[in-house]
Amino acid sequence: MSTQQAFDFEPVDFTRSRSSDPATSQEAEAAVTPKLNRIMLEILSVADDTPRTARELAELAAVGRRNAGVRVPEIETYRKRARELQVLGQLRECNPRSCRYTGTSATTYIKSPR
Repeated sequence: MSTQQAFDFEPVDFTRSRSSDPATSQEAEAAVTPKLNRIMLEILSVADDTPRTARELAELAAVGRRNAGVRVPEIETYRKRARELQVLGQLRECNPRSCRYTGTSATTYIKSPR
């Protein structure tokens, strides 16, 4: 399934490099973007109507990869995608609460209704 088919929206490019960055940085961004899009799909696959922090969503998404014996990127890579999905309208921001993993107060997210 392509990213376009899985997301019910027009993909938005999150520029991760500056125009003043060297060509190597821009090439690295182009190489990593498909991986980050896949991680966004994994985050969406575990999101539902239960408010969860970005870290909780990240941990849930990573479980599937761990169970399949697939290497899991840094959990921060997953966590950061929640905010991007909120900007795209795929996750909705909810009230903050204490995160089950960090113990600190954090914004929670639910899957946006279609």
